[in-house]
Amino acid sequence: MNGMYRNLPYVALLSAVTPMGALAATAPTKTAADAELHALCSSSGGESATTKKLCALYGVLSGKPAKRRPPPQTTMVSAAQTPGDGATDQDDANRFNEQTKYRPPAKDAQDPCAKRLFFRSDPLADYHYLVDLSPSPQGASVAFTDDERAATKSLTVNGRASYVLTGDACPRTDDPHSLYTSGYAFALFTSANGNWSEPRKATERSALKFGADAEAEFANVGPIDIGYLSASPFFQSDFRGTARVYGGTFAAEPQVGALNLGVVRHSFDVLDFWWQVRPQATFAQVDTVGLTNYRTGFHPFLGAIVRANFNFFPSTGGQWPSWLADRLAFVATASLFSDVGQRAHYDYYTAQLQYKLPGYDPASVTTISLEYDRGTDIETLSPLNQYLVKLSYAY
Repeated sequence: MNGMYRNLPYVALLSAVTPMGALAATAPTKTAADAELHALCSSSGGESATTKKLCALYGVLSGKPAKRRPPPQTTMVSAAQTPGDGATDQDDANRFNEQTKYRPPAKDAQDPCAKRLFFRSDPLADYHYLVDLSPSPQGASVAFTDDERAATKSLTVNGRASYVLTGDACPRTDDPHSLYTSGYAFALFTSANGNWSEPRKATERSALKFGADAEAEFANVGPIDIGYLSASPFFQSDFRGTARVYGGTFAAEPQVGALNLGVVRHSFDVLDFWWQVRPQATFAQVDTVGLTNYRTGFHPFLGAIVRANFNFFPSTGGQWPSWLADRLAFVATASLFSDVGQRAHYDYYTAQLQYKLPGYDPASVTTISLEYDRGTDIETLSPLNQYLVKLSYAY
């Protein structure tokens, strides 16, 4: 089995961008997948959105030219003559899987080129709007407590909802080896982080944001396979509407397949590992501090977020029982920032052991997790040292 899966890092990312999603245990070797995919990407005619993204990534990862030949000078071409002609996303994906003997599970993810709505824990869990590759994204969580004996109520929220208004996740390119814009998106988002209590407690801290994300994806950026740049203007208040903070966040996210950076790749039979790095600059003008620990004035936060993802018992690594395959994960995150103006440093660390619950919707993930948080969150500058048991939902 180890010999068969030695080349899965080559085909895992390609499979992730098809509507079929993760590879099953019968995935071919690199040589077989290379021949079939090269034939598909060299065919002429009307390629679908999924085929374009698949062939673009094929060019990036394989090092082989994947240019499409000009379409023949004819008005009608049968779909049976060339794999891409007249076919839908589903047709192309079905044909590719049949040719290469892929057998993806039936519950697979939807077309990544068409996804619009996202529910996640933070911007890094959104990863990027253009192709959703993570099998176990960090989800949003809400906890409500009503203590009738003490006559108190409390609400704790950690999540982010965003909707892509416009964009193109699968633009056409004539040469997938040169630098080109491989996608863009514009989305609106709202995020909530903190707690609310009734009666109000002096320790109550919260951040409620509204804003927009403008994101561009670039392929073949020197040694980087794919790079993402984003700009996110926002307005921030709190759960009681008292804070007034205006600003913007600028971030970059690299993807390097050879380093497992930003790419879900098969590592071992019992473990898949990938990591993410997000250099980020947030500039905030605080007019009213509200339920935060900010000071009024201008705050430039410079730093980065690093996240390591471990997926245990991956379905690509063996014949695990259904209650174990692709269900257990460990996620560790370090958020390291400095307020340059105040000469202050804020570090925030989280560790989360999560179990994915069975579900009927392949586009959503529900997890129960044990989490430990320690440090200072830059959205409220509130110090935390806590253990949590959370039920989270990601879409």
